[in-house]
Amino acid sequence: MASDWDHYLLAVGEDLASIYLDIGLATAGPMPVFAHSCMLSVEMLQAQENGMSSDEEFADLMALEDDLAGRNQGRQGVYVGRLTTRGRRIFYFYTDDPETLEAELTTTLARHPAYRFHVSGRPDPEWSTYFDFLYPGAEDYQRMMKRRLN
Repeated sequence: MASDWDHYLLAVGEDLASIYLDIGLATAGPMPVFAHSCMLSVEMLQAQENGMSSDEEFADLMALEDDLAGRNQGRQGVYVGRLTTRGRRIFYFYTDDPETLEAELTTTLARHPAYRFHVSGRPDPEWSTYFDFLYPGAEDYQRMMKRRLN
């Protein structure tokens, strides 16, 4: 399956949010083997007043994300995207083994000791977190595609 990562801005309640996801998974999901959704919420250290990430913390957050995605992609799960809002980055995965993935995520975060985090999950065989929450609606999807033309 080919990766196709993109992002869009939206409002979550009255807060600004950004979603970055692999829209290419829409043609592959839901994958019955990965029927559990797992979320890793990380508290940012230098969020902007609007709850979004700051330039000062950008490199650290990208290193954390690269570490999470590279360590967990395809092993016992698939990294599908992230939400940034309210001073948090929430990373979303699907897995067939939530306990092992949680242990992997905890081990990975140990290499980034400055960050406080929380891991949670639930059964999600229909991938509702991906399709109903992360995946853009028609207007946001159209804006993403138009942006690619420029």
